[in-house]
Amino acid sequence: MIKYTSQSNISSRIFATPFEKKLSPDNRWVQLEKLIPWDRMSRVFFDRMKKNVGRASVDLRIVMGTMFIQHSLNLTDRATIQIIQENIYMQYFVGLPTFQTQSVFDYSLLSIFRKRLGKDGAKELNDIFITHAIDQEQIKHRKERASSSNTIQNDKANREDHDDASKDGNQPEDAEPPKKATEDELAKEQKDPQAPMNKGTVKIDATVVPQDITYPTDTKLLNKSREISERIIDLLYKHNEELWDVKPRTYRRTARKTWLSFSKSRKSSNKKIRRQKKADLGYLRRNLGHIDEMMQLLLTQGIRIDINETLRKKLYVISEVYRQQKLMYDSK
Repeated sequence: MIKYTSQSNISSRIFATPFEKKLSPDNRWVQLEKLIPWDRMSRVFFDRMKKNVGRASVDLRIVMGTMFIQHSLNLTDRATIQIIQENIYMQYFVGLPTFQTQSVFDYSLLSIFRKRLGKDGAKELNDIFITHAIDQEQIKHRKERASSSNTIQNDKANREDHDDASKDGNQPEDAEPPKKATEDELAKEQKDPQAPMNKGTVKIDATVVPQDITYPTDTKLLNKSREISERIIDLLYKHNEELWDVKPRTYRRTARKTWLSFSKSRKSSNKKIRRQKKADLGYLRRNLGHIDEMMQLLLTQGIRIDINETLRKKLYVISEVYRQQKLMYDSK
């Protein structure tokens, strides 16, 4: 059996409105309106707004309700104002005295209130809301949730052991009912100063990895290798400065200036890239030669070369980088 009302009948009928009836007390927005600490949350706005300067603002009760609806439903500013305009229960939630067909305020004001509130104000509002919910026992503290979860798991394990013993015909003599955490124990856990605190931010999606990893181009590898070789030269020179009349020349200022000029250019032609690679290979070849000569002289004089393991590994790496890059440069 199919039931259908034609369009002609719909267009000619008179739509009955429920405005002569009361709102349903079971609606979620009616229930939420009674649970939220509006007065405490309004003080956060009072502290960030001037009371006696400028024109009167929109009722903060309406603003707070609108922002709550927006973040609860994850809506845009424009969509938030539109859905409140269409929903009588949402209008009751934001604090309007009666239903109205026009918007509560322009959607652009939401960004102004968010800017005035700031990150600290938003955090303060969130803390007030969570604290009030915990006090009203609408939500549980994380330690209470963990305690209740452990109690449920222990009860389940005890029931399984009891069922297994019943199937075998044996009743465990030392079976005791599971102990539930008392209120005093929970309060002691909450006030324990040695309890570990939550720290940092957990990212559980590979798409939110910080994008601070540079792309390893040939010129970047050569420039990094040059900087490492200069550090090694400085360290070897400090072993015994009297062995050398002057410090080995590295041209680090010229090399740094050339690299910065190249890296800041928006578009680099193949000719420009090849010219930069040639310069970096020359700097790195000279530095590696200085390192070999300095290490041989120190060993000849019987001086122990004090270089940590990390720099030793990096020395091997930059030597291999030079060999590979020189081979690719000559093969082109």
